[in-house]
Amino acid sequence: MADRQRKYTDQVLTDLAWEQPLGEGTDSTLTARIYYDALNSRFEDRMDTVTGLTLVDGLPTLRSRPNTPQQFDNTQRSLGGQLQHRWGFAPSQTLVYGVDYRRTQNRNVARNLVDGSASASYDAELSQGAVFGQYLWDFLPGSTLQVGLRQEFASLSRGSQTVPAVGLKVGLGDTTLRANYTRNFRVPNAVNLFSVDPTNIGNPDLKPEVGDSYDVGFDQKLGDIGLLRFTYFVNDIADLIAFESIFPAVNGVSGTYTNLGRVRTTGFEVALNAEIAPNLRVGVNYTNTDPRITEDRNPNRVGRELRFAGADFLNFSLAYDNPSGWYSALWLRSVAGYPTNNANTESLAGYTTVDFRWRVPWAIADVVWRHRKTCSINGTKCFPAFPTAGGRGGWGSAVPSEVRLIQVSDLHLGSTYFPTDASWQRVLARVQALGPDGVVCTGDLTDDGQPQDWARAIASLSTLTMPWYWVPGNHDRLARKPQAVGLGNWRLFLLDSTTPNSQRGEGAIGRSQLMWLQRELARMAEPWALLAWHHHPIPFAGELAWLNEIALTDGDAVGVGLQAFPQVKGLMFGHSHREVATQWGDLPVWGCPSTGYQVSLPSDPPTWQQPGLREWCLYPDGTLQTWVHRVAFRHG
Repeated sequence: MADRQRKYTDQVLTDLAWEQPLGEGTDSTLTARIYYDALNSRFEDRMDTVTGLTLVDGLPTLRSRPNTPQQFDNTQRSLGGQLQHRWGFAPSQTLVYGVDYRRTQNRNVARNLVDGSASASYDAELSQGAVFGQYLWDFLPGSTLQVGLRQEFASLSRGSQTVPAVGLKVGLGDTTLRANYTRNFRVPNAVNLFSVDPTNIGNPDLKPEVGDSYDVGFDQKLGDIGLLRFTYFVNDIADLIAFESIFPAVNGVSGTYTNLGRVRTTGFEVALNAEIAPNLRVGVNYTNTDPRITEDRNPNRVGRELRFAGADFLNFSLAYDNPSGWYSALWLRSVAGYPTNNANTESLAGYTTVDFRWRVPWAIADVVWRHRKTCSINGTKCFPAFPTAGGRGGWGSAVPSEVRLIQVSDLHLGSTYFPTDASWQRVLARVQALGPDGVVCTGDLTDDGQPQDWARAIASLSTLTMPWYWVPGNHDRLARKPQAVGLGNWRLFLLDSTTPNSQRGEGAIGRSQLMWLQRELARMAEPWALLAWHHHPIPFAGELAWLNEIALTDGDAVGVGLQAFPQVKGLMFGHSHREVATQWGDLPVWGCPSTGYQVSLPSDPPTWQQPGLREWCLYPDGTLQTWVHRVAFRHG
């Protein structure tokens, strides 16, 4: 902001939860939750003049006009609760039901800083509650039926809304078929209704969104070399809440929110990841989206494409990496053009990004070449100032570039059985050479949690020239509160899956962490989320079945709790000392090899016995790519 414009914020967030097992065992649990939030913000505008666009002889022209210094105080108070019962009434069947309620009070006071006068711009209360139930049946290995029903009650809706949801997943060997349906219902938020910002003034007459969403698809394992995924989706939303630009401005107001009559979005997504030859991996992802306004009070909009929502994306990568350190990779990313208004009279052109990188086994010869054919400022594609522009979903005021992360796991520093300290130094050098935006350690940094080993781990990680984050593993003997980190259009959630009373090394997320995660996902500003913890949530078979004894014990409950958050695009984990790429329900999950010793099978490629790390590329449209690097090292 300018020197004479200041914004101050403070937040108090509370969340109290009580969990009580009913009867014997863990098949019946009652959970009660109460939360209270107090959010305050103050915006001071002490500018004497402001500059903005106006039309002069039909052309947009910058003009200055007098401005009255003002102060805006916003307060929001939220009180809510939830009561839920989870009952596993049969070995493969679970019933979850309960009630929840939330009341939010919003008040904005505008104060004239010249004469001291004040008035309430808005003072309103919103309330929303529901009764809900969900039935889950694992009727065959790898096959699940989910049926849910939620009856919504909101002060803004006309009566109540019934929101059903049905999901079916059928596993047929290496093929998994998927189908889902849900009824959509969303009430406008306080900004949509009551904002006093003249660039996006609120509209108190907004209606809730109501609609239907369908998707069908399949996941096809390609032997041991890859995975092919396909999804076709349809979203049909009535009274879609959308931003509407007002140009030229009317009484200083340049934008507001409105309901579009009906918007129907159809599209498909196809993704392929495969190892086409030893050490050679290919990844392709294509998303096609067609959002059309099918009904509206303005006939000129009917048949038009919804602004900022219809870009098609193509991602391609080809990477070679061998344990000796030779590495080369080609990335191509293409984004099609899309309109910036609902009349489709203005648009942004598409752009293509091509990245090439190679490395030889001499640190001094690490060469990077990048070329970006794009309109960019500091790595950001820019366009005219629309307050909700950016990406398919309309977040932020610009489309940030991708985020590159390196995941390392199971360092086991201080081991007396394996030379893990030496192999870690090799991996650490590779991480520095790759130069990511951040590093994530998914547990077991130490072999036995000894202070000297922790000191060694922290000292080595502190040599990195980029931020690093970590979660504890069962060997670390250390608990940690969950954390969330903003990474451009993404938010990384780091959770502690260790348990103090673990007998064999198993873990759990726990109800309190799950509720924290659900709450943070519900109010996060970023459109996409990536999860990270230590223990594997998926089962292993055959010679690796022993890993199931040390897995995440509450994976089913956590999976159910994440179903309402489609913005979660993946999970990274460690613990298994093994390269993993598979599905956990509908969520893609990836395991990372250890930087020390590996859990491998005779049928695995020879390179899988080498230490490794996993590279991640998170794109602003919610797609991601990830692959494993191996580092040459001889144990013994």
